[in-house]
Amino acid sequence: LRIWGKITTTVIFVAHSIDEPIFRADRVVVMTARPGAVKEIIDIDLPRPRDGDIRASAEFNLYRARVWDVLRDEVNKAQKDWTLSPAFSH
Repeated sequence: LRIWGKITTTVIFVAHSIDEPIFRADRVVVMTARPGAVKEIIDIDLPRPRDGDIRASAEFNLYRARVWDVLRDEVNKAQKDWTLSPAFSH
């Protein structure tokens, strides 16, 4: 992030958590389950620079809830596909 702050160019981070992209990004792109496509882009309007304390703020938690609301159906679809897959049958 220090380098990004100096060159201010677009950087793409891939994350498998909800908190990390909210903390680091100005926009969070939520992808669909298979096939992967953009489901929604959420603009993150939190002040910069951000420190770890922001994770306890009401604003951060509202973004966390919003991302989870968009992501929840995709997680359920992926879990259903995984449990129904013959490769993972018991």
